[in-house]
Amino acid sequence: MRGFRDRDYLETREGFYFAVVGNIHPDDRVIAYLKYVPSETGIWGSGLRTYDRALKHYTMQDLARTFEFLELQHPEYMFHSTVLGLTFSAVPHETIRGHLKPETRLEQLLKDDQKDTLERKVVKLTRELSEMADIPIGSFGVTGSVLMGAHREFSDMDLVVYGRDQSLRMKDTLSRLLEENTGAIRRMSGKTLEDLLQEKITFYSLTRQEAIEIYKRKWNRGEAFGTCFSVHPVRLESEVLEMYGDKEYVPIGLTEVEATVADSSDSMFMPAVYSVDDVRWLQGEKTRDLREIVSYEGLYADIARNGERVRVKGKLEEVRVSKISCVYERIIIGSQEAVNTDYLKPM
Repeated sequence: MRGFRDRDYLETREGFYFAVVGNIHPDDRVIAYLKYVPSETGIWGSGLRTYDRALKHYTMQDLARTFEFLELQHPEYMFHSTVLGLTFSAVPHETIRGHLKPETRLEQLLKDDQKDTLERKVVKLTRELSEMADIPIGSFGVTGSVLMGAHREFSDMDLVVYGRDQSLRMKDTLSRLLEENTGAIRRMSGKTLEDLLQEKITFYSLTRQEAIEIYKRKWNRGEAFGTCFSVHPVRLESEVLEMYGDKEYVPIGLTEVEATVADSSDSMFMPAVYSVDDVRWLQGEKTRDLREIVSYEGLYADIARNGERVRVKGKLEEVRVSKISCVYERIIIGSQEAVNTDYLKPM
């Protein structure tokens, strides 16, 4: 059964649009962040339906501003989770007016004869990637402003690909295309790349060289037909074995470590999970059984390889697995406590 998946959108009764985070949610609500709000002066959308971006940048500072807005104006969308050990925005089922699915929107575009310029590019890019990677076109979707039909000519193309096997094929294909960098699907360059690098330097704990190195490792971002694009792997329901409440997360404090990546196979999804070993504690809280680095910040997804040494700063949490009476620790990147001072840097 199709559930709430990462990068779905939810339209609420007020006309807000929330972007879904991950595939694991409580029974009565969906963990998501506020992305767009109705606005007469908004530059997204057209006619009588125009929107402002509530989340201007993908930073914890801007996310905190959406929390403040919701706390004051719509507190029903704020949720304190004793399971996750944090307070985050989440959409109660009874407030959902529309569940926007990326694969349904793409299917509509594939059939529609009346497409605008960006929509035609989305269809062209999807078809080419589907053919080159040998992935059924039904395994793709389109998210972002195109999903809600509020895109403009300057919008990006944000695709999703569903399933682990399909995502690995997509990764191999795009990695090759971006390495060759000779066709219509290629790496960002010029002012587009410079603006991206400057954004990462401004909002994250990165030097220019570190930002360049991370971008070189990103296989899922580039340019196609003169427009920026991204491709995001999303798990299918059959690939999500954990249910909300199976694990309880208890915050400990901020810490910094060096570690070796033991398994990066789950780092292409959201959240990005790296299994680690051979941990060396540098500062902050210490524990004896640190097993995972988990990033909710997409910048650090799928950038470190198996066997590679990484330096990590983030929020240390205790993970309690009730079914097997197991306790271990993980470090979170993308927490409210760290406020964008956290990171994962290959060494």
